[in-house]
Amino acid sequence: MSILISILASLTPGSQPTINTRGWEQHTIADNERSLFQINDSQLKNAMILAFGRMPDDAFLTSFDPWGRGRENWVNLYLRNNSPPEVKTVMRVQKTEIKNFIAETINETHDFENIKGTNEQQQYPYTFSRTFTVRASESIRSTWQFISANINNLSFKAGIEIALGELGSVGRSATESQIIAEEWGKNSSRTLESSITDSSTIGVVLEPDQRARAKLSAIRNKMVVDVTYEIYLTGNACAYYARMHQNKYIHCGIIYNVLHDANLPTRKIVKQTINLEYISHVKLTLEGR
Repeated sequence: MSILISILASLTPGSQPTINTRGWEQHTIADNERSLFQINDSQLKNAMILAFGRMPDDAFLTSFDPWGRGRENWVNLYLRNNSPPEVKTVMRVQKTEIKNFIAETINETHDFENIKGTNEQQQYPYTFSRTFTVRASESIRSTWQFISANINNLSFKAGIEIALGELGSVGRSATESQIIAEEWGKNSSRTLESSITDSSTIGVVLEPDQRARAKLSAIRNKMVVDVTYEIYLTGNACAYYARMHQNKYIHCGIIYNVLHDANLPTRKIVKQTINLEYISHVKLTLEGR
C-alpha cells in the first residue's frame, strides 16, 4: 500500500496551500513490533493476568504462533474459537500541519519604446518582442523523527509519494506536479532547477513615440509541513489455559484493552517533516501603449 501526500497550491497568491492525504498500511504483527509494544511471550502472559484474571499457559497473537511443542498452531485454535481476528499493526496519517509558510514575489520587467527619429522603422509602427525566463530551484526534502518508536522495530514497506501540483502557472500545465517517491521512514530529497517562461514570446506593436512595459510576476513559496503517523494494533490476543479458567480453556480479548489494562503502550508516533520550495502563480502582463 502507498501513501499519497498531495499539496495543492492556493488559487489566491500568497495563501497557504491545501494538504490532502490518502492511504494506509497494515500487516500481521512482526516479531520486532512485539518488542516495540512490549508484548513478547512473558510480557504478554503477564498482561493477560489483568485481562483474564490468571496467567495463561500459552498466549497467542497470530495464527503462526506455535502452540505447545510444535504439535499444532493457532490455526486450530481459530477453528475452535470462531476465528477471532489476528493482531495486526496499522499505520495511518493522524494529522498534517503547516508549520511555516513564506510567499515571496518575483518580478521581472522589460520596457519597449518606439522613439520617433530619422530611421525608417521609427517613422512607422514597429513590432517588439520579448521572451521571459525565470530560473528557480524547486525542492522537496523529507526527514523523519521516531518520537516513540525505532525504525528497526517497524516492518512497514509502504511507499510515500509527495505530490506538489495544481500550480496554475503560465507556461506550465495546471496539473503539472513535482512528485517525490520514497520509502516510508527513510530520509530523501529532490531538487529541480527549472526555467519558467511564458507559453509564447510576447509581442506588441507600437506607434512612433509609444511606450509599453511587459511584466512577468510569480510567487516563490517556502513551506514546512509536519506529517504525524499513528501506529497501533488491532485484533485479538488469546490465552490458553491447560486447566479450565472461568469455564473455558481459551480466552480472547481485544488487543487494545489488553495493553491498556496492563498499562502498556497502545500506540506509537512517527513524525515526517517536509521542506518545500516551489514557484506558483506565474503571470505575464503588458502595460501601457
